[in-house]
Amino acid sequence: MKRIFLYTRGDSEFGMGHLYRCSWLLEALRAQQRPELELRVRCHDTAAARSFWSGESAISWLAEPQIDSSRLAPGDVCLVDWLESPADQVAAARSVGARLLLLEEHGPAQAQADIVVNCLTAALEDKSFSQGNAQVYEGSQWLQFSPRLTRLRGVAMATTGAMQAELKAPVAAPSGAGGSFNFVYLVMLSFGGSPRAELVRASLDCLASAAYDQQVMVMPAGAAWEAELRRGAWPFQVQALPAGGAFYDYLSAADLLVCAGGLTAYEAAFLGVPSVVLALNQHQLETARKLESAGCCFAPGLSDEIRWEALGHSLAQLIHNPVLRSEMSRKGQGICDGRGLLRTMGLLLDLVDGRAGG
Repeated sequence: MKRIFLYTRGDSEFGMGHLYRCSWLLEALRAQQRPELELRVRCHDTAAARSFWSGESAISWLAEPQIDSSRLAPGDVCLVDWLESPADQVAAARSVGARLLLLEEHGPAQAQADIVVNCLTAALEDKSFSQGNAQVYEGSQWLQFSPRLTRLRGVAMATTGAMQAELKAPVAAPSGAGGSFNFVYLVMLSFGGSPRAELVRASLDCLASAAYDQQVMVMPAGAAWEAELRRGAWPFQVQALPAGGAFYDYLSAADLLVCAGGLTAYEAAFLGVPSVVLALNQHQLETARKLESAGCCFAPGLSDEIRWEALGHSLAQLIHNPVLRSEMSRKGQGICDGRGLLRTMGLLLDLVDGRAGG
């Protein structure tokens, strides 16, 4: 039996996108209905990871992020989804005859693999090249999204088209929720695996300073956080929701998003939701600036260095300028076609069947 191992890690600090991508790939591989394949997930053991993978029978746990070459056999295929994969472990796995596909790898392990797919931290433009043993694929067309997100894509594009049509004859004032596309009725705040209370409070204060007075949704956030939000004196309604399967439905319904610079920033662009990206670290800042250059978000800077008046100014620009939001929507939806998950799965199956790799 041929074996595919998905090696991953994730928590509220490191980021949950790696876990999500591996779960979507696992779902897509199972849908191939190839009974000769044994699918396994090996994940760094954290509380967030255990909660995420609860009920998943294919999971096994790692004390540290590592590729255990002693458990691999010739012909096994490993997909590794964490930043800075250890080059020595990748080389050891190859030495026993395993084949490797690395996601988001820019370190020395890249040249040791068979295939590398970079999209989150690479340039948006697509390119393919050889480096050492590896064939490297980069660009936004390799972005891996949830199948649920791609199903919402058509509705999102229709909404963008309706907005652009309505802006040809804008109305002067809002007539209530559910009215004109010219106005912002729902702002979503989302900062990954944890609610990041200080960042949420600062964002709410900036929305208030931008004269926003409609609805704000914070997701993810637990019941205790919701009670705390209700004590705030903001001129808009605030709702807090826990992480869950409806995240993409809420995201697609939002008129504006404030988020960190991980996978969510790309998901918002794909759906045509204008965003303000508050990067939590340097590689997220690179993502934010890349998307800002593409015209689909504002990137005020690192969250712990930001001038909050700059954030307030960015929010005010978006809230009160429907033409700008419409342009951001259009440009964001043009970044990729959403088929990156299928492309990556195809490369993985090519490795299994001996049709690709170094």
